[in-house]
Amino acid sequence: MNWIMNRFLKSAFRQEPVASFLLIVGAVDAALGGVQGQAGLSVFGLAVVGAAAGIYMVDPQRPA
Repeated sequence: MNWIMNRFLKSAFRQEPVASFLLIVGAVDAALGGVQGQAGLSVFGLAVVGAAAGIYMVDPQRPA
């Protein structure tokens, strides 16, 4: 992993730990669902990723 991506991930986890965790969980669910051919798990993973993105975008504590 290059240093730019490493700094980005550390910064994201420090700012929004819950949203970052949900993003990773959703991405893993979507990937596993896609590999195993389970559409329900893929859709659930994508929904969790969308929810995490929504939490990250709407968070009122983050400066504009």
